[in-house]
Amino acid sequence: MSSIGTSIRQFIERRRDHRRRDVIIIAGMLIVILLLAWWRPTLPTSQDIAALTAQWGASGPLTLMITIILESVIAPIPGTFISIAAGALYGVWPGVLYVWVANVIGSSLSFVIARSLGRRVVVRIVKPESLSRYDAFFRRNPLLIFLAYMMPVLFPVDMMGYVLGLARMRYRKFIVYVTLGFAVNLTILTAFGSQLLDASNSVRLLYLAGMVVLVLIALYIQKRIARTYS
Repeated sequence: MSSIGTSIRQFIERRRDHRRRDVIIIAGMLIVILLLAWWRPTLPTSQDIAALTAQWGASGPLTLMITIILESVIAPIPGTFISIAAGALYGVWPGVLYVWVANVIGSSLSFVIARSLGRRVVVRIVKPESLSRYDAFFRRNPLLIFLAYMMPVLFPVDMMGYVLGLARMRYRKFIVYVTLGFAVNLTILTAFGSQLLDASNSVRLLYLAGMVVLVLIALYIQKRIARTYS
């Protein structure tokens, strides 16, 4: 009986932690939107950004790409805002090229690490429960793998290289998913970033509201996966 009581208590505490995290994320984004609506800051224009990036030369894109690769392999978290920033800095083209190449390289490296070194090494980078959860989800829903790479924000795509590497997927199949999916995903994000600078304040607020909606959808999907596969 004591073990049952302990399990129930742990389940309640885990659900409480998830709710607290969701509330913090949503509240933070709403506060940012309200502050921007009240403050109405003057953001730099695309001409200002072009002058800045011209001063960086080739080191700017190279630093951006290295950052994305390291973030994909060492700290697999969604790089959504990096891609948006690339669009603001370099425009849709060549910004999308920089982030696309870097994300394909980073995802390939995480796949190769998982395939070569195995789960014992991967669990030092990604939580074991997250690996098991998404592995079970994509085994049952293989057609969603491409959609996961294609849709911004909704899935932790940087972690998926490790998940699919451990799942024994062929690299040829994996690289097709990654290259095509990221082409759609990153074009959307960089286009969003490139338009953000010259948009009016009202349009920026609409963009931010759209980001909040995407985050809410992502949280819902992840919670559904957690409930089903935990």
